[in-house]
Amino acid sequence: MYGKTAVHDGMSIGIVKTKEVPRNTAALVVRDGRNYFVTDGDSWFFGEYDLDVQFDDKLEEPKYNFLVDGQEVTDDTTGASEVDGTSGASAHDEP
Repeated sequence: MYGKTAVHDGMSIGIVKTKEVPRNTAALVVRDGRNYFVTDGDSWFFGEYDLDVQFDDKLEEPKYNFLVDGQEVTDDTTGASEVDGTSGASAHDEP
């Protein structure tokens, strides 16, 4: 997928409707009888961030907020990570 988030430029969140939860699940949340999960192979995308999902009634679509210590991360606070378009790997500078 191509797009942009507050933490990745050139990548976006994808959603698949399925009743099956894969065995290789890195994170799982159940809300209103629905399973929301991230597979091990996609966990790099979230790194040290928590993901908060809200529904924007005006736009009639989900809104994804990346959080660190409960605070929303924006492009202004971190800048989007550089992402290798071939591998999908993001470059992270060590502090």
